[in-house]
Amino acid sequence: MFSVTEFEKMLDEYSKHVTILEGNLYEKSGWWGCFKIKKGKPYIFIEHNQPEADKLAILVEEFKHFLTTVGVIINQTSTSNRKQELLARRLTYKEVIPVDELIRCYNEGKYTEWEIAEELEVQPRFLRNALEYFQTQLYTGMIYHAASGDYRVTVGQTISFYRVPTAQAN
Repeated sequence: MFSVTEFEKMLDEYSKHVTILEGNLYEKSGWWGCFKIKKGKPYIFIEHNQPEADKLAILVEEFKHFLTTVGVIINQTSTSNRKQELLARRLTYKEVIPVDELIRCYNEGKYTEWEIAEELEVQPRFLRNALEYFQTQLYTGMIYHAASGDYRVTVGQTISFYRVPTAQAN
């Protein structure tokens, strides 16, 4: 049976709003992906010669730039440009690796970086960066309300989730 990947799902969804082109971007520009407005139309360009897991993260981040970025932000010495880059990256983490998906992996017994990355169709380094971001957003003892129930969060070198009865979560 044919299975649609997360990249293909996002490609289908985002192409309703922006033209997405794959090609030899890295060879020509040194970039793996970019968002650009040309003649008033939005485009996302992606280097075609890379793993699909990388393409997924790049596609989502460039789409987040489409939604949030104002102006040309290539010059990263500008504080404003760095903030816009960081915003797109954080929104990408939240979309590609929602906390509910981390909890699902945890409940399915997938605890290692490699198992979780494979399940979520991302590169381990992308997962690691996302987890570092989530460690700044979650805190030990907080109750996270997931679709599958309420979980107490423990944050250390890793993030752990412990299911709690609903009465304790309130």
